[in-house]
Amino acid sequence: MKKTLLFVLFLGLALNFTACKGEKKEEKAKEPAKIEEPAKTEAAAPEVSPEEKAFLAVVDKIDPANKCTVCHHATNAGVGPNYTEVAKVYKEKGGNIVQFLKGNAEAIVLPERFNEMQANLEVTKKLSGEDLNAIAAYIRSLE
Repeated sequence: MKKTLLFVLFLGLALNFTACKGEKKEEKAKEPAKIEEPAKTEAAAPEVSPEEKAFLAVVDKIDPANKCTVCHHATNAGVGPNYTEVAKVYKEKGGNIVQFLKGNAEAIVLPERFNEMQANLEVTKKLSGEDLNAIAAYIRSLE
């Protein structure tokens, strides 16, 4: 008798569970599919200036080991001075960035570290005047 009662109880629970589960499936099927859109953020990716685009095009031509951006960054400290600091010093001292990159002018930003950069100047000396002007225009745009 106990076994029969337990069997009936178990069977009733199983049927109830199965019926409830079926109702939930039907309810979900009736609901229209919800498409979640990604949350819109206020801050869009910063737009790249024409000077930066030209600069990056020049840098892409240079061997990865000698790229300017290995040591220099726009505003962050790196191995070398950041471009914002370079722009500030060249403006204050009336320096010519192109002439320096051609190897025709003394270093005016951290001159004590000039020897570290000499090997890389061999790369910039080979760049066209247009490419050197693009580098200088980008640096000056950060003043």
